[in-house]
Amino acid sequence: MITNTGLIVSENPISCSYINILKINNLKLKYIIYLLKPKFYFKIISARVSFIKKNSFALNFLKKKDILNFTNQIEKYFNFEKDFCSNMYKFNNIIDIADKIHFVNDEDINSFKSIRFFKSIPKTTFINTGNQILKDILDTEHKFVHIHPGYLPNIKGADSSFWQIKKYGNIAVSTFFMNKGIDTGEIIFREKLEVPSFKINNYKHYSIKDLYRIWYSFFDPLLRGYQFQKLVKQNFDFNKFINKKTNNEKEEYFSFMKNHHLRNIFDKIFDQNI
Repeated sequence: MITNTGLIVSENPISCSYINILKINNLKLKYIIYLLKPKFYFKIISARVSFIKKNSFALNFLKKKDILNFTNQIEKYFNFEKDFCSNMYKFNNIIDIADKIHFVNDEDINSFKSIRFFKSIPKTTFINTGNQILKDILDTEHKFVHIHPGYLPNIKGADSSFWQIKKYGNIAVSTFFMNKGIDTGEIIFREKLEVPSFKINNYKHYSIKDLYRIWYSFFDPLLRGYQFQKLVKQNFDFNKFINKKTNNEKEEYFSFMKNHHLRNIFDKIFDQNI
């Protein structure tokens, strides 16, 4: 068990990816923090309901043969085992990577309840899986690490994996220490990869909204998981990773991408002729 590193679970595909990676590597963290507004007396039941609700798109997509074939391509591209995507959407995975799940009765990481809990535990470096901007929680003694699907500081903000492709013709991922800005903290590790070429049967039958949801259900969590896996292999010793950031690098912040830009990117990535 690693005692100086924890995982903050905001129920979503990213947390599912990281949890499955920990399980595959037979690794447990002392603090698995689950942000949750419980609806039932037993919090684990509330967590299971939240898991199904917040991962419903992925769970439904996995019922389609076309998408299963696509997820196997992603797994191969990132060098994950076959059916990693299917296996990561199993709620009980979280039970296998924690002797105890610490529930915080609030989904807001900056809430009074969250801050009170984090102040009650020893100094820890937490991997954050949520998309909230950290504010008051940063005034505790803990450090918070996030994995971003773009090359920092070049690409910041929303839909970064898409903007990375549009602006630089590659995909990228960066790990950094969070601060009160948006994607502005100290960079730990970052890398670039070639844009993949995938195939989805009946590609033209999928709407932009569906393709967008498919991307964030499978590609995005495995892109982040690709770098999370490297952190796991080094037992979260962040000092082993070299920050190669140079001065005066271009910095841009982006918002959500418009549909016509998304279509152009999807057309480049997916083979339409199957």
